[in-house]
Amino acid sequence: MPDPDTPAPHPASTSALHGALPLEAAGTRLWLRPDGTVWWPEQATLFAADLHLGKGAAFRAGGLPLPAGSSPAALDGLDAGARAC
Repeated sequence: MPDPDTPAPHPASTSALHGALPLEAAGTRLWLRPDGTVWWPEQATLFAADLHLGKGAAFRAGGLPLPAGSSPAALDGLDAGARAC
């Protein structure tokens, strides 16, 4: 029986769990998702870290030959992951 004091997971959270691995941390269930994010359904929170936004542009400005478009691709992936939650 669910604990009445625990907030229910976000209604879309089941799609957020596709391919995810559960992790118990300090008595809290988190889900490690294949896209590199962590989903915390009790708080309807998606964690993302180390996205390197703008890193390619900074390196290209310094003369390193890196392909353009990595930041928009990272943001698109993050957006898709967030929408699944």
